[in-house]
Formats: sequence, C-alpha cells, structure tokens
Amino acid sequence: MQTYAKLPFPVALDLSGTLARHWHTEGTPHWLAFAPGGDLIRSVYGSQDNAQTRLQYLLEEWTGRTGDAQA
Repeated sequence: MQTYAKLPFPVALDLSGTLARHWHTEGTPHWLAFAPGGDLIRSVYGSQDNAQTRLQYLLEEWTGRTGDAQA
C-alpha cells in the first residue's frame, strides 16, 4: 500500500478490473462509494456532467465538511 494523499476515506485502485466487473461499471473514471458496512451507496460515472460536484456533495455529507472548509 502506498500513500498518495490524506483522505478521510479509503481508496481502491482496481488495476485488475475485478471490482469494475463485479459492480458492472461502464468505463473510466467510475466512482463507487460504499457505506462503512460495505453497502454501495453511490455509483458515479466520472465523465458525466457534474460528476465532480455530485462526488463533492457526497463527501461533504459523509465528512460533515464543506468544500470551502480549511483543513
């Protein structure tokens, strides 16, 4: 495991494509957000309009921090 950034959640890099096949993702980038128990709570195809905004709102909801909050 290598650390590239400090994030408030774990990130999986699916080099083999196993996760993509299991969750039936459609292209890249594709973001899958899971609840702590492992349930899939959100699937966002990264090149859709406003994908980054939807991901930001999800992270804000889960972390309780807004995008303009200082670390």
